[in-house]
Amino acid sequence: ALLEKSSRGSSGNLVELLLRLYDAPTKFEHLTRKASFSVTNGVGVFLGASTVEWVHRTLTEAHVRRGLVSRFLWVLGDRKPKPLARRPAINEDGHKAFLALAAERLSAAAGKTFALTAEADALHQKRYELEYHRDDESDLQSAASARADGLALRLSLLLAIADGAKKVGLVHVEAAWAVVDYSRRVSGDLIEHISTKSRAGAESRVLGAARKTAEATGGPFTRRDVFQRVKGATGVPTDVFERAGKALLANGELIDAKLGKWKLAK
Repeated sequence: ALLEKSSRGSSGNLVELLLRLYDAPTKFEHLTRKASFSVTNGVGVFLGASTVEWVHRTLTEAHVRRGLVSRFLWVLGDRKPKPLARRPAINEDGHKAFLALAAERLSAAAGKTFALTAEADALHQKRYELEYHRDDESDLQSAASARADGLALRLSLLLAIADGAKKVGLVHVEAAWAVVDYSRRVSGDLIEHISTKSRAGAESRVLGAARKTAEATGGPFTRRDVFQRVKGATGVPTDVFERAGKALLANGELIDAKLGKWKLAK
């Protein structure tokens, strides 16, 4: 629902609101059309679930480039080996014990500052440097994992608190980075789908514009003629347009008419 709503023009600044909340400011003020409110020392947790198919339909390149994807940890579930028609009841005693332990650990950590041990700090520094010099990802994949180091630190702190530790240790940083690396693989698959969908969409728009241009000119036309029809705030960027044009030429849907012009395949 978040991804679908944030793609609508009527959603206002929903994504920007979430980006501001990500850093948990000490005081947060928000104005709406009808009212305003402020929150002091607010903390929020955003947990969502969906099917892979639905995420494929609603997740867009804009979500990635605006920084929404990089602020979440992504987890992919597998189908259960045996169908489960009805979930069994949660063990009440175990549930109460868990809630009591969680409350105890969080209460003990409230208001405190946690340092990293020397070993934990060295590992995080090493991973940070690897992230800083990483060059094996596309720009879209890089945007999707831009906050890997920050997510790892946050998660390592939670793991330390869950352990009742007084410092963030090596085991916490190792585990946190393992989760972040896993999340990168999951989001990477989503990004690959977005890239494929974006390429297909761009090629379709360019070919449609080429057909309209051919009708208008009655013959060969320039790349610029076509680009004028697909550019704009919500249009096809120059680099995407060039890739789409090359793909359409390679597929034989457009023909190079020489002198910098194209024509439609018959």
